[in-house]
Amino acid sequence: MERIKKLLSNPRFDRVKTFELQKKHLMLEKERIEAMLSTLERTLKTLKGEDSMSQREKFKGFDFSYNPYEEEAKQLWGDETVEKSNDFITSKSDRERKDMERILDDLFRGLAEIRIKDPDSDLAQEAIDRMYRVFNDSFEHYYSFESFAALDSRCVMDDRFKANTDKYGEGLAEFLSKAMQEYADRESEG
Repeated sequence: MERIKKLLSNPRFDRVKTFELQKKHLMLEKERIEAMLSTLERTLKTLKGEDSMSQREKFKGFDFSYNPYEEEAKQLWGDETVEKSNDFITSKSDRERKDMERILDDLFRGLAEIRIKDPDSDLAQEAIDRMYRVFNDSFEHYYSFESFAALDSRCVMDDRFKANTDKYGEGLAEFLSKAMQEYADRESEG
């Protein structure tokens, strides 16, 4: 709660944009769940012999190609940036993509090892600087310090991001949020 209070009181934290993104995400999730429930209801009726469904209808609402993060990324950084990043990733060979995954995996494993340190410490800030550079190098996208700092709030306020980050070590998301905010503050002052 203390971290959320600090985020909300930070003048660089755009509450409106963050809450609009969260609302949009929840509305999309609601639509997806409603479509799945409708499909399941028809499936039950079909199993009972009360209805029939085509193969296509059986999977309505179960769109496995949909990427909810992409829409949010477009809202945060714009269509052009996301398309450029997607083009960059799809231009890579399987081996190059696996190398990128390995680099990111190694990065987060290393960050997890220092998550109990003070986020303001030189060690933590050097690690966050490495993270900032890896993000910019790996995705051929220039994160401004402001957009990088915006990621810190997602670390703790978005359960999906938190779970994905904390799989490397419990408490990593909270550590990253604090350390990334400190990094952005230092860089914008310097």
